[in-house]
Amino acid sequence: MEVKPLARSRTDHYQRLFTCFESILDGSNAVFSVVDEIAIDQQPKLHNYEKLYQYRKRPTLDMARLHNCSNFKKGKIKLARLVADLGGQVSLREIYSWIALGYLMFNIDSESLTMATEVEFHVS
Repeated sequence: MEVKPLARSRTDHYQRLFTCFESILDGSNAVFSVVDEIAIDQQPKLHNYEKLYQYRKRPTLDMARLHNCSNFKKGKIKLARLVADLGGQVSLREIYSWIALGYLMFNIDSESLTMATEVEFHVS
């Protein structure tokens, strides 16, 4: 994810750069997106970004455990239920890292992240 002012992100330089990023990630499980001041200043999205930033910046991530958990839980599940079902095998910090990195998804644009939030694994 890249955060840039709208006017700056529309320049030819950044458009070429963003196209390169997208092509590098093509075929991977990662998605590149650009967020501008108009999009980021909306609630609850801004609150969610602020909450998850620390987990993206310094993630706690065990890929084997992530794959095991994603195979264990299919479909949408409330975050509180997922935490309870994992029975202390995975810390809440690691689960938030999964969310921040896009392996565990929720509607970041329209819902504040709480323990009642429905999440779903997106791991390949």
